[in-house]
Amino acid sequence: MGIPFNGLSTMTSVYRRFGVLRLILAMMVVVSHGVPASGFEGFLARLGIGSVAVMGFFVLSGFIITEAIDVYYRERPAAFIANRMLRILPPYWLALILSLMVHALLQWGGILSIHGENPRDIFSAQNIAANTFAVIPLQGLLGVFDPAKFYGFVRYYWAVLIEVDFYIVAFAIMLPGLVFKRKRADIAAACVAALLLCHVVNDYVRPIRHELSYIPYFALGVSLYAWRSGYRLALIGVIASAAATLVAFLRYLNQMKPLSALASIDDWPVVATNIVLLTIVCVAIFRLSNTDTTGPARRIDRWFGDLSYPIYLNHYTVLTLVFSLALPPWPSFLLIAAGSVLVAWGAATTLERPLRRLRDVVRGQTL
Repeated sequence: MGIPFNGLSTMTSVYRRFGVLRLILAMMVVVSHGVPASGFEGFLARLGIGSVAVMGFFVLSGFIITEAIDVYYRERPAAFIANRMLRILPPYWLALILSLMVHALLQWGGILSIHGENPRDIFSAQNIAANTFAVIPLQGLLGVFDPAKFYGFVRYYWAVLIEVDFYIVAFAIMLPGLVFKRKRADIAAACVAALLLCHVVNDYVRPIRHELSYIPYFALGVSLYAWRSGYRLALIGVIASAAATLVAFLRYLNQMKPLSALASIDDWPVVATNIVLLTIVCVAIFRLSNTDTTGPARRIDRWFGDLSYPIYLNHYTVLTLVFSLALPPWPSFLLIAAGSVLVAWGAATTLERPLRRLRDVVRGQTL
């Protein structure tokens, strides 16, 4: 990170046609959660393609963030971390407010039901404070986060928290590059190798921190960008991180059990399908990274991509509303899918577009 790969200037960028891919990944999460919540059973309900989508997002994030640092934020770590927080936190807080309102309305109407459960004390000051800081690492130090009592109004916040962890790590890796400017590539390569080693120790020797289990996905994205940009040694990183990603994903699908337990998996068709899908996503990232588009096609692609994050944040609120209404399966699923897109469009229109101007100022250039 912070590496002048392939001689790129600090203010030169290529539009990567990732927008439609990001939207597809977001909708995979919606389908993964919406199908079982709607009452459907069968292979698709068991498949859990949301896991593929989230891990694919991590790989994509590794690629995109490394390019952003390389092109826009080289020697500007403060601007990088400020812009990422502007991207992550305001949309999360907007989704939290909306979810609080919907939950309160459903509880007032006496129909709040979440997967057949009726949660209590979710509106306590402690739980709301914990939700407010849920995507900020080390939130437990604030004294408000109690895992035993925590109810997440933005239910799948954990992936956002891991993203923020990655941004902080990227920020830390940028700092030595301010001093050793000619060795930025070596510093970044050494840091990626060290992080993979931390992952191995965390997952196979002694647990250190839960987030370390997801390092291979980001490392794969970083390595793919470096390789795409002409850094030849990055091929070693691609191979190592791809192997680590495969093993980590296998363990994730098997509920993080030891490697020895892989032989006891009783639903290999589901596991194999998930692995194939994640492989397709990673190949698509690499292939799309070599494409460019201009004019209306670029605007449309970016418009689709801008919906992905608010879809991820807000689909649980829509799911809770539809589930509480106890509708038949097909109407439920269609409402969850359509409602998630509609709410995401509203969030992107009212908040993210105005924020983009501020982020352009921080970045120093309009994308």
